[in-house]
Amino acid sequence: MNLNVFHGFYEYRARKINLLETHISRNLVDLELVQWLRSFNKNTCLVTTSSCSGRVTMHIGINPLDKRGSLLIGSWHDPDRAYEDLCKNSTKPLTNGPLPKGFKIMWMSLQPPIIHIVSPSLNLLSMLLGKAVETGMRRSCLRGSRHGWQLEVKSGDKSIYYFNWPPDCNIARSIAGILAEYKARFRLWMNAALAISMEYKCENS
Repeated sequence: MNLNVFHGFYEYRARKINLLETHISRNLVDLELVQWLRSFNKNTCLVTTSSCSGRVTMHIGINPLDKRGSLLIGSWHDPDRAYEDLCKNSTKPLTNGPLPKGFKIMWMSLQPPIIHIVSPSLNLLSMLLGKAVETGMRRSCLRGSRHGWQLEVKSGDKSIYYFNWPPDCNIARSIAGILAEYKARFRLWMNAALAISMEYKCENS
């Protein structure tokens, strides 16, 4: 397969690699993914375009559909830390000052790990997708894009939970457990995907 069949893939890849390094320098990339992203992107036949290692965020506001009109209480990538803060430390004040008038509804968003990869090689992305399915990342999918095929790897969809303060410890434990399971699946895929990227040669596409 001619890897130049997609418009400007290598120029596109160079821009994305530069942007990744810029985001890393500004602490905009999840720390647990930095080394893996750099190693994975050494294969010139692919490029990652976005990533998240999974997180839980909590807001309080008037309307759960209005994120801009809410107050961010906390954000956690570590399931154990999320559980401790939400359950064991739930008697601590939510904020340093009084809440705005009418802020009574609290909600937690669970974002599973997710990553997007673009490559002109359908064969390579099919191999990565196969490993995603094997490791339980069954919400992953392939689609076309201007610069190549795009693979979205994820283990689930974003979920939102509503509750009153303080949260029930069983709810906090359950949410932290779901995130931990998602992250475990993602780590399995990351290990398998890195091995594939290190062995795969573009000329074999």
